[in-house]
Amino acid sequence: MKIKPLRSLAAVAGSFVQMGCQGTGYAPLYPPILYPPIPPPPAPASLPGVIEPRSPSFVYGATKLMIFGGPNRRVYLGCLNCSQIATDSVLNPAGEHGSPVLQESIYNRAGPYGSLVSPESACNPIANDPPMILDQSGRYYGRLTLNRVTPQIGIGLQFFAWLNRVCR
Repeated sequence: MKIKPLRSLAAVAGSFVQMGCQGTGYAPLYPPILYPPIPPPPAPASLPGVIEPRSPSFVYGATKLMIFGGPNRRVYLGCLNCSQIATDSVLNPAGEHGSPVLQESIYNRAGPYGSLVSPESACNPIANDPPMILDQSGRYYGRLTLNRVTPQIGIGLQFFAWLNRVCR
């Protein structure tokens, strides 16, 4: 009598997948669940020059996120997740988009994009037309706003805590 070798566990699992697990009572193994990549852990905040984890530069890594406001979204308000030394970064206080005195800055409390009352302001909690967040190819990501209930907030919700500190 010849003894048949046992099939490996991988072969058995493969046959379940090919059969679609029909009639077995088990859920199919495919399609696999794809999770987004895990971002690297933040550097310790005690080191000089370290970007805090909840600041815009920590979000979306290599994809440059830009803020546009005004009529037909033609006013460039700066790069939301660029480094502090980038000239167009909202984190650069010496740049035109990180300045509290220049008109096209969300830091300007008297300007249309940093005011607590302007309908186009990121800092107005009831704004109905806050700045849009777009990437370099024009892909829409959401709105930069303190208006949490707007259905258009998108990834702007990830910037809410940071924006709340900026606007207060």
